[in-house]
Amino acid sequence: KEVIINSAFFWGNSETGPSPEFAILGGRPFSGTLTEYIDVPVSQIYQKPQHLTMEQAAAIPLAGLTAYRATFTKGEVEKGKKVLITGVG
Repeated sequence: KEVIINSAFFWGNSETGPSPEFAILGGRPFSGTLTEYIDVPVSQIYQKPQHLTMEQAAAIPLAGLTAYRATFTKGEVEKGKKVLITGVG
């Protein structure tokens, strides 16, 4: 099966920010994924949506969730609001 690894560990329960234990796969103390094998908890693994390429799916765990959180949790964007995105590309 093709899977996605959620590379954000120990976020905690707060929507406003991470816990002090927060860590990202590839940062200390975790090795990154540029390896032949990697061991991560099953709770960090999700089935890749079939309609996404591997490249598209790779963007979801860190960049995608960061963008989502910035838009909806921090930015409180909702239907009817306008958003200006600069510097894309």
